[in-house]
Formats: sequence, structure tokens, C-alpha cells
Amino acid sequence: MERIGVCRLIGAALGLGLLARLLLALFFIDLESPTLWEFGRIAENLAATGVYAYYNPHVPTAYIPPGYPVAIAHLYGSFGTGVLAHGVLLAWMLASALIIPLLCGLVARELWGARAGGLALILALFWPRFLLMSGRLHDVPFTTMLMLLACWLSVARSPAIVWRSIGLAVVVGLLANFRFETPLFLLPWLWALHHTRDSIGDADAGGRSRKRPLLRTGLAPVGIVVLGYTMGVAPWVHRNLDAFGTPLLGTSGGFNLLRGHHALASGTGRDPWPAAKLDPNRPTPIPSSPYLESLNYDNPQDEVLADRWYRELALRHMKEHPAREAKLLARKLFYFLVVDTTHPADRLIPMWLPSLAALALGLRHWLRRGRRDRRQTLLWMVFGVQLLLVLATFMLPRYRMCVEFVPLVFAAGALNALWARWERGGLLRRRAWGV
Repeated sequence: MERIGVCRLIGAALGLGLLARLLLALFFIDLESPTLWEFGRIAENLAATGVYAYYNPHVPTAYIPPGYPVAIAHLYGSFGTGVLAHGVLLAWMLASALIIPLLCGLVARELWGARAGGLALILALFWPRFLLMSGRLHDVPFTTMLMLLACWLSVARSPAIVWRSIGLAVVVGLLANFRFETPLFLLPWLWALHHTRDSIGDADAGGRSRKRPLLRTGLAPVGIVVLGYTMGVAPWVHRNLDAFGTPLLGTSGGFNLLRGHHALASGTGRDPWPAAKLDPNRPTPIPSSPYLESLNYDNPQDEVLADRWYRELALRHMKEHPAREAKLLARKLFYFLVVDTTHPADRLIPMWLPSLAALALGLRHWLRRGRRDRRQTLLWMVFGVQLLLVLATFMLPRYRMCVEFVPLVFAAGALNALWARWERGGLLRRRAWGV
């Protein structure tokens, strides 16, 4: 009976979580003309001209990954550019946003048991920064879902490692078309997968280790995942080879680097508060030059040249202003780990305080109990990769959102340990969490 009660509680929480996300989306998103940033512009050009273009409707671009703009363009081609297409897009993002708590629960369950999984699920359903995802039509819910799925496939003990490696190959191949940084995240996932052993069949009846088939060793699954990533990104790289004459991955790296390293840089994409309060949507302007202003982007090579010039400006500033760079580094570290004070939503106490508490509680739990567990370390490696990306470029709240699941899952693990301690002390009655 207690299990039935737990199932009903989780079902009610899922319903309330979905309702909260739907209400936020309907309140903040105008389905007739939503804000879609560069993604929408490229999608409109692709739907109208058949060219994946940004600056010029007829000139190919590689400014952002193709996954999200191509998906939007397909919706425009099927339903027209309007409410119906944007409604389908919203349904896709809401489904992804609701799967995120379920995956948080699966990861926590894999690490610490069913009760920890239930706690992680409930926390994630109503976590402020996860709810904030539903206020915009962005691909963050979908890419976060893929990253969580990759983490679960890397730490799970079942199904067999062969099937998990195939699943991870599919996930990273798909993620590569949404995030250029996927190869960096691939490293911790491969590290965990290489050291994973199937829970059944690794020893004989006498407890002696036995030789396992090649596909159940560490190296073969790693090769499967690398192949999956390569196959996923190959069409995009081949297209860029045709368009730009070189097999490049993207052309926004230089701009993003410069956005975080110039004379007016704040460490984020906005001016420091309270200057940002006057116009929260205004990004901090970056430096230009007569050379950049002379480019009219009527040739694909202009985009490559601009990317190279942006990178040179950023590296020059980093070299010539080491003291300012050290201050920017400290600011970005604070913005990522604590609060982005330049953002009108992230600077609200209900947004950042739970995340800071989860980070402190989760780190303490891992340092005391899980440092020798490769599966737990994997999650902090993913968190660390995202932090290093922010330190190298600049901070936006969505860059923290996409790895918010790491401190949340560990906070659930810490609460689970506390619950178990109270049970042993007789403060709580044992409950059935085998759901």
C-alpha cells in the first residue's frame, strides 16, 4: 500500500510539474512571434531559400549548430510560419523539460537507490532554474535532456555495456548537431564507459575473473561511441567542406571568445548591474575594426575571416591585459557557481539560492562519500567541463542550467543519506521507495 501511495505522489508531482511549465510557457512565450534569436532567422532563410544562411539569405553559414534551426525549418515547411509550428516546437521543448526530472531520478537511483531517485525527481520537477527553461523557446531543455541521458548511459549497470554504448553513440551523434562543444563532454563519458563493467557475468562460480568477449571490454564500447559521434557530425562537416572549402565545425568560436575578452567585457553577455537594468536585453557591445566593418558577408569566406579576426582580437586583449583577465576570470567563476548578477531573472534570490545550497550540499556529500566512485566523479567532470567553457568565453544563465542536474542529483544523494541516518536513529519510519 505504501508503494501505491508513493506512486500516486510521484504521479501528482509529474502532473503539477507539467502544469507549472505549461503555465510559464504560455505566460512568457508569444506563439505568434516568439523570440528565436539566430535559430529562427536561419530557419526562416532555410525554409524560404533552401540555404542554411544567417547574415545573407543566399550565403551559407556555419555560425551555429544545425540541429535546432533545421528542426524549426522543418516545422515551418510542414505547418507554416505561425502559431501551429511554434506550438509543436513548444510541445517538443515541454516534453524534453519534463523528461529531465525523470532522468535526474534515474541517475540518482543508479547511484544511491530508489529513495534517492524519488527525491531527485521531486526536486527537479520544481527546481527554479529548470522551471525557468520553459519561459523561452530555446533548445536548452532538449540538449540538457541529451546530456543527462548520456550521463545515465555512462553510469548505469544495466542494460549490458554493448547496448549502453550503442545508445550513447546515438545520443552523442545527435547532440553534436546541437552543441559544438560535444567532443569535450565526450571525454568524461568515454572515461566512465571505459571503466564500466557489466554487473553480471564478469566472474565464474568461484569468484575468479574470466575473459570477457571483446564487445564487453572497455575499448570496444569507446570505439562504438566515437564512431557514433563521427557519423553524427560528418554530414555537417562535409557540407561545410563544400561551402567553405575547409572541414570546419563552426564559425562562432572567435566571436564568443571576444565577447568574454575585451575592454568592456563584464564576464557575461550583459553590462554589470544596475547598468543592465536600463535595458536587460541589450548585450555588451564588442570592439570592431574597419576590417570587420568592410565585410558584407556576400561570400562564405567573409564569415571565416571574421571568425579568425575576432579570435585574434580576443587573444591580443588577453595577452596585453593579464590583470584585467584575472578579474574577469574571478567574476565568471562567481557568476557560474553562485549568481549571474547581470541577468534580471537569474539574480533573483529564489533562482540562485537553491542552486548554491545544492552545490554546497552536493559537493560535501561527494567529497565525504563518493570520491572513489568513478560514476559519481563522472558527473562532476561534466560540470567541470562546462565551467571551463564559461571561464574560456563568457557566462550566460543557460550555460549553468544545462549542468544544473549535477548539484541537484548530489543534493538528493545527501538528503537520502540524512534520511537513512534518521531512520537508523528511529526518527523516521521506514518507507517503501521501490518504485
